[in-house]
Amino acid sequence: MNSITIALLVLANQPSAGALTPRTETASSIVSVRLRPLKESISVTGTDLTVSSNGKVLTRTRGFSRLLFRFRKGNGREYWQYSSPSEISTSALVQQTTDFGRKIEIFGDGLRVDLRPAPASVQLVARKNQRGRKDSWNVDLVGYLNLEDYLVGVLAGEVPKDWPMEALKAQAVAARSFAVARMNERRSLQPDWLLESDVTDQVFDFERIHSRAVQAVRSTINEVLTDPTSDRPMRVVAANYHSDCGGATDEPSTIWGGRTIKQGTAKDPNCGLQKRSSWRFVSTLEELVARLAKQNLLPAHFQLASLSIVGRSPAGRALELEARDGAGQSKRFSGERMRSALGFSEVKSALFDVKVTDTQLELVGRGFGHGSGLCQWGARARAESGQTYREILHHYYPKLGAKSWLTGVSPSANASP
Repeated sequence: MNSITIALLVLANQPSAGALTPRTETASSIVSVRLRPLKESISVTGTDLTVSSNGKVLTRTRGFSRLLFRFRKGNGREYWQYSSPSEISTSALVQQTTDFGRKIEIFGDGLRVDLRPAPASVQLVARKNQRGRKDSWNVDLVGYLNLEDYLVGVLAGEVPKDWPMEALKAQAVAARSFAVARMNERRSLQPDWLLESDVTDQVFDFERIHSRAVQAVRSTINEVLTDPTSDRPMRVVAANYHSDCGGATDEPSTIWGGRTIKQGTAKDPNCGLQKRSSWRFVSTLEELVARLAKQNLLPAHFQLASLSIVGRSPAGRALELEARDGAGQSKRFSGERMRSALGFSEVKSALFDVKVTDTQLELVGRGFGHGSGLCQWGARARAESGQTYREILHHYYPKLGAKSWLTGVSPSANASP
């Protein structure tokens, strides 16, 4: 799929969102995104289906049809078995295309996989189970979309559709920048897919796309955030964003370490004052140690006596924490690693204070998310106050520039959307 062009009608089965016309795109503008894991037996329905593997067409159907797929292994080989309820079952050997999996490509209009809507171009990717039985396999559904159509699904998954249009536009530019930068980083590795459809990358929801998301994406088409200090002609930046900054943002390098591009920081005092921003996490010490030990942050039988913050970011986030036991032994870990171990939806940010008693831990904090880049709730408030999406972007990414990722032209040279 990396060397051919693909005609896509991505929103064909979502007419309420605004029909997009078929168009031919180069491989560099195609997003491959893992949508979800699949069960052993897979049902695919659609109109005028084409099924292929490794460049070879296996079957074509006319009109509406249903095909059943199952990945098999036996007699020293692995293969896909596919059949139609009205036809004799057939099978074909699928050659290994990467070190990690075997693939079936399916094209068609109005595709549904296990009854759920899917893009017009998908792959069924079988991979060896890396954690369970060595002889078992997992199957994932991977969607192929034009970048701009992919962004419509990201806006549907990341922000409410009734938010101000300028906030949606700002989200579209940030999400486009993040996607382009991440794909640029990963493409040389030749993975089975370039992006995940959850918070690992960006939440992508094909089933909930809507007309306002289409409008926001079209109004900012091709616009990305770039590093103006780079020696390269145009270096697209993975523009981070999060739900609620709790009052102020931090640089990506501050939160995760490493040598990342300076995006700039921002203050949004009102975010920290909102009721939605406040949260509380409580756990027994026994349960806390067990959960942290499971992620190798503490030894399994660590007798926790204290937990303190020993390093904070300029915005106040817990960058490093120190756990001590009664014998004076200590372990240190980052606030983000602790959030990951305890659950990002439970410890909503690293902007917290710690209180430890003889039996329990209490965290009292504000904000939701890692706290770098665009604050979605803050962007909403700024849009409601009359700011344009470019003013919003400049507030959250003051050290970045903006260009068309296809032409390299600054949007300031173009007519306003």
